[in-house]
Amino acid sequence: MNNILVATSRDSMTPEELLAVLPNHSLDPTLQPIFLGLNDKTRTLSCMESGDGEPLLNLVERNILDLYSSHEESKSFTFYSRSNNQQQTCCFESAAFPGWFMSTSTEINKPVRLSREGGPDITNFFCERKDPLE
Repeated sequence: MNNILVATSRDSMTPEELLAVLPNHSLDPTLQPIFLGLNDKTRTLSCMESGDGEPLLNLVERNILDLYSSHEESKSFTFYSRSNNQQQTCCFESAAFPGWFMSTSTEINKPVRLSREGGPDITNFFCERKDPLE
């Protein structure tokens, strides 16, 4: 949906959009810093400050491979990944806005955004590794 990432239910008729995930080698590797972008590699998730003081999650025109090969911290494009191997769930904390996590509403077809952990939004995502279609 334009430059907004929308979460749907797993049984939705909407085709899945795979995310490209690459490590950010410029930050502490023990925090598992990653870049997240669309599989076409032309748009990447970014956290930016909004006018009301809360951070916004945006999908911006930026090649994820350029971020990966850069030697800059690029915190606005970085998420710290934490996973629970038993349940195959993971959460993604903004490196630029500590304490803010990628989240979605309990209602389907709502934008993916940033929220505080422990609120009403879902911050744990089902993660499944897939090889990209070439």
